[in-house]
Amino acid sequence: MKAQQQVIGGRYQYNPLTPLRQNSLYSEYKAYDRVTKRDLVMHLLPHDNWLIQLMKDIKHPFILLVIDIVVLEEGGGVALVTESGCAASLADVLDNNSFLMEEDALVICKFVLLALKELHQKLIVYGRLCP
Repeated sequence: MKAQQQVIGGRYQYNPLTPLRQNSLYSEYKAYDRVTKRDLVMHLLPHDNWLIQLMKDIKHPFILLVIDIVVLEEGGGVALVTESGCAASLADVLDNNSFLMEEDALVICKFVLLALKELHQKLIVYGRLCP
């Protein structure tokens, strides 16, 4: 069966049948920007909210860069387009390993805290942290 490619915002191509991750909050897909010819990640959310708009203005090395926000006409959702990030999320690492070495856990905690500090300086309080 051939992949069913769709385009959002006139430029971001993705296959809705092959999500990278899905949960009750969002669906995440590998995407391709037909304009810049780069691989990206697209997060489809059921609705727009103020936090999404604020995240577009956050530029920090430990926070995933938001490249574009596309309001979807169909269903009223939002596509949050981000850089690709790393090959594996922290959740993937934890799923594949039963534990982390203490040194690795300290580095991860340091990066998370530095990112939270940046958000707090912009008066954004993030109430839930997930790997």
